[in-house]
Amino acid sequence: MRAYRARTPGAVREVEGGNSSVQGTWRKKSGESGDEIVLSDILGFFRANWKLIGLLTLLFSALAIGLALLLPDQYNKRVTLAVRPVPSDLQTSLNQPPVMTPKQAGDLAVAYIQNADLGGVDASPTYNNVTQWVEVALQSRDRDALNGVAPVLVEAVENGFSTNYEAAFRAAVETEVTQLRRGLENQREILEDLDNQIEQSGPVQTGGTEDVAAIVRLQALETERADQNAAIAADENRLAYLEEALRDLPQRARDATSVEVLEESGTPQSRSLVPLMILAVLSSLVLAVIVAIVRTAVRGTK
Repeated sequence: MRAYRARTPGAVREVEGGNSSVQGTWRKKSGESGDEIVLSDILGFFRANWKLIGLLTLLFSALAIGLALLLPDQYNKRVTLAVRPVPSDLQTSLNQPPVMTPKQAGDLAVAYIQNADLGGVDASPTYNNVTQWVEVALQSRDRDALNGVAPVLVEAVENGFSTNYEAAFRAAVETEVTQLRRGLENQREILEDLDNQIEQSGPVQTGGTEDVAAIVRLQALETERADQNAAIAADENRLAYLEEALRDLPQRARDATSVEVLEESGTPQSRSLVPLMILAVLSSLVLAVIVAIVRTAVRGTK
């Protein structure tokens, strides 16, 4: 019976002619040192250490699964918020443009949620440019805290915007209030001067040219006084409105933004036992093989 030797790069295979079974081995060069990793050696390694590998795999898997089961359950939830700026009468009265665009409002809402204390709930908010909604992914080991987190999110966003708008409105209102008070002082001085001029004019006698001029002058003074009184009344009403707005500014600032919960998902348990067991077994198997390799290498050096 003739023997044939077929060579391939990095391997040698021996085949007996007329026999379909493989009689040789595959050999692969491992480096210039001349050492070779032989398939039969690998199989021999597993045959010699299968008990150790199996035992360690079971042990490590049991430990990993046991530790995982001891951890509290993890729950997930999603909340979608619609955050929209709402023009207020105060904003219109101050002749201010919209404080922010919907995107700016959404980005601010994301920042407010990230900085909020949600009581053990982890939040990952994002702003959707297409829907212009704020989508919040939530995770917690406390299911009750997760179930009640939506109102907390709304409050956090409303408080953030309230502080933002209040600061913007307060500066504008206080500036105008100061200007109105100064203006009213000047207007009252002018009114007092007009009253004195009218009083000094005295009764006007009719019948002469000078009397006609005096009458015209008196009428002009009275018209100016009436206009001054009307201006003072308007500014006093405006001042009263702004002073009331200052007292109610926190609520007015809160009303300048609409925060609404559009969608709220359930709270399913995020941990699945089957994938956890598979991952634990595979990881334990790899670790067991490494331990067996180290053990074999240590024995070989003795």
